[in-house]
Amino acid sequence: MELELYEISSLEAHAGSPRAPFMLLFREEGARRAVTQRIHALEHPVLGTLDIFLVPVGPDAQGMRYQAVFN
Repeated sequence: MELELYEISSLEAHAGSPRAPFMLLFREEGARRAVTQRIHALEHPVLGTLDIFLVPVGPDAQGMRYQAVFN
């Protein structure tokens, strides 16, 4: 599957957090069925392979959406 990163959002940090948490939203264009929530190996031409925990959040008008949260 091919994913597009379409949104990056800052999340509220807890007191004493070493870094600011953030959320990424990805979309699989045209897809209506989600893949399983789990760690997926994502490949990027510059960054290489990244293991990221993706959670399906449901479809929108363009396709299936997935969320990754980093804290």
